[in-house]
Amino acid sequence: MEANSAVRAGHVGATAVISAATGSKADVTLAKVIDPGKPTSPYGGVPAGDRYVGLDVKIVGVSTKALFPAADARINVTVTGSNGHTYKSVTALALYEGDLVGCKNLTDGKLAAGAGQTISGCIIFALARAVKIATAVYSETAGTRAQWQVT
Repeated sequence: MEANSAVRAGHVGATAVISAATGSKADVTLAKVIDPGKPTSPYGGVPAGDRYVGLDVKIVGVSTKALFPAADARINVTVTGSNGHTYKSVTALALYEGDLVGCKNLTDGKLAAGAGQTISGCIIFALARAVKIATAVYSETAGTRAQWQVT
């Protein structure tokens, strides 16, 4: 397998097959974009001038070797803003503040998707209010890379 070979997933709602260097594979769907996202925790606070945005993803294992998306979501999933900048997910929200209204954080619960198993939830980003998400990318290290057009 060629490192980071590209797979075009399409628009929100489309599914792409993601493969890792380990031989694991999963169907990854960008189900919806939650913008703006509101933290469920009373302790959650959006950084000044920003808003939270959640990518609601569904990951279904299609190989006997498990894919571990939740453990690496901060590394594997990025978004490109309308300003051309690339953003990683917000670790602080994932670890301390929890979920967004209407979408459980992907890092909660099950961490691996084996054959027929499903993991779903939000990957959360903090973006300036004026920045819209242009594209979302899921990229397995030394594996495949899928890109969804958002705006």
